Amino acid sequence: MKWTPQQIGMLIVPLVLTALIYAPVQGFDFIDYDDGEYVAENPMAQQGFTREAIVYAFTSHDAGLWAPLTRLSHALDVQLFGLWAGGHHLVSLLLHLINTVLVFLLFRRWLEAPTLAVIAAAFFAWHPQHVESVAWIASRKDVLSGFFFLLTLLAYDRYARRPGIAPMLGVILLFAIALLCKPMVITLPCVLLLLDHWPYARYTSQDSPLYKLFARHVLEKLPLFGLSIGAALITFTAETDAIVSLEQLSYGERIAHTIISYPAYLLKAFLPVQLVVPYPYIPGAIALHRVLFAAAILLALSAFTLWKLRKLPHCFVGWAWFLGMLFPVIGIVAIGHHAMADRFTYLPHLGLLIFILPLLKRFDPNGTPLQASMAVLTSACLMLSAFQIQHWRDTETLFRHTIAVNPDNPIGQNKLGGNLLRQGRAEEALPHLQRGLELAPADWELRNDLGIAYLLTRQPQQAVTTLYPLLEQHPDDPELWCNVGVARYEMGDIPGARNCAQQALKVDPNFEKAKQLLAITG
Repeated sequence: MKWTPQQIGMLIVPLVLTALIYAPVQGFDFIDYDDGEYVAENPMAQQGFTREAIVYAFTSHDAGLWAPLTRLSHALDVQLFGLWAGGHHLVSLLLHLINTVLVFLLFRRWLEAPTLAVIAAAFFAWHPQHVESVAWIASRKDVLSGFFFLLTLLAYDRYARRPGIAPMLGVILLFAIALLCKPMVITLPCVLLLLDHWPYARYTSQDSPLYKLFARHVLEKLPLFGLSIGAALITFTAETDAIVSLEQLSYGERIAHTIISYPAYLLKAFLPVQLVVPYPYIPGAIALHRVLFAAAILLALSAFTLWKLRKLPHCFVGWAWFLGMLFPVIGIVAIGHHAMADRFTYLPHLGLLIFILPLLKRFDPNGTPLQASMAVLTSACLMLSAFQIQHWRDTETLFRHTIAVNPDNPIGQNKLGGNLLRQGRAEEALPHLQRGLELAPADWELRNDLGIAYLLTRQPQQAVTTLYPLLEQHPDDPELWCNVGVARYEMGDIPGARNCAQQALKVDPNFEKAKQLLAITG
């Protein structure tokens, strides 16, 4: 399908509006939530695009993720912009704009309806859940892996229409690059098997039965499945420390969270309000009726797509795309302490568009009123995103919004309290850290921040009570020994303070704070 001036004009509108609503990100700061580990406090990334940074990118899995090309993109940003956060934000925005064009190209080929392709591009560009992927520097992996994922789909479109070795090699190469950006795209081989059903209709043949055709298409994708398995093994190894144990979250709770999360993602796709980062697990707090209701929704939609498999093949493909692409992060293997995350929807939402847009073409060929309704929903997303983007201005703004939506969010309370503490606002930080520790009593960083807040607000007894249990877990932390020592000194326990200073010096004989504490205790 050739480009026309009308199509170019139609596409320019969502691109310009996307750039306008995201324009404020050039003045946004780094967020105290993984941005430090990737850029702001990462000495290797701050070297810029050097030989050492390249080696580090391919050998490190800091923050529990092996994503070397994402790390190289951060290093390149530092080379170009230094630690001006706005420059890093603008690169993510540029990638998002390019991805929007790629989404348009894909849907234009799949649907052969430029108007619906523009709606798909606008929905993708403007959806409020995608703000997290674009406006959060640490989520560069989403927009970067999304870029190569979409390029892989375009390469496969060429292969599916005119099979050959060269096109398939292009698919394999682009997929490998996408995996180096973020391993969540490991489901791409399964996505391609779905696309073989719709729109490419590669399972229809008079000469071979269906099972043989399916087997043939699986065989041609074995190199892709091999890459997926390799990426999954590397990721599992890299994220060992972040995997939630069965003691913390049982299999039953994981399955319940999974059943509930799918309909929750579906609801937020069409009613994207009260979005926060992150959505925490609530162990033991899932009502049975909620699980049964969510399971009924999943079964009903799955049954419908299977029932209409021949008449409406895109419904099955879109629904399976949505379920399958979310599966690696849905919580069966629980990594981290979030039950859901908006950024995980960046590519799975395309499945919902595959489900819906061909229906509009089938039942509303003249563009009224169903297409108009979808356009209204997309426009509402634009306005909601404009508000959602503002929450990402800085750490305090983001997590004040998080606890305004959900005061029982332990990470929100922790991050807000820690940020206020580092600004020297210990009195303001204290209630947030106290509430955070009530919600997450095993979080040692939160307990440490609360102990320091007690010290700064002249509550030494509470500081000792809060910090002392950490010494058993971290006896090699001289800073912790000194904080307990200072609290004991302020309580009048001079021998206890001296002992803490001595313990700190055993760990680090040159620790200046311990020397000062030892001096004042005689």
